[in-house]
Amino acid sequence: MRLLQGWGKASLYPLLVDYYLSRAQLISSLFGLTDEQLDTPPPEGGWTVRQTIDHALGSERRSMSALRDEYERSHADGGRG
Repeated sequence: MRLLQGWGKASLYPLLVDYYLSRAQLISSLFGLTDEQLDTPPPEGGWTVRQTIDHALGSERRSMSALRDEYERSHADGGRG
């Protein structure tokens, strides 16, 4: 939450809008892909689409968990954190 301190609600709103729009675009781009397409690595090597999505979702979960924990810590001491 310290990262977001000083941001007014007007500043946070466009960030959240961008986040949800980006997420919706990602999800819509996955519709219609077969398991084979999701699990085939690119010819030049690297992660499959499924591995990339799993990684991104895991990172998102960890970030949200860290923000929640920081929020709870900051409110446990009366909002002084």
